[in-house]
Amino acid sequence: MYERSGTDIAVVQKTFLNTSVDESLGAKLQALPAVAKATPMILNMMDLTPEINALIYGWKADSYELDSLTLKSGRRFVDGQPE
Repeated sequence: MYERSGTDIAVVQKTFLNTSVDESLGAKLQALPAVAKATPMILNMMDLTPEINALIYGWKADSYELDSLTLKSGRRFVDGQPE
């Protein structure tokens, strides 16, 4: 997923599945000469059943991460609108 979207590095605090990084750091990260894009993301492990887990991703509507996805139907979501 990361390679397809052009992501070379993910910045996390604490552990991979329990992380929180202040969103205002995105501007500081993007100001670095080697950084082309920076965007916030939510990642969480969710129990669907006692035997089945799923990784859940959450992106803002303008995230470059969505550019690598091919929609089969519908449209991209819009921040602030129920979907």
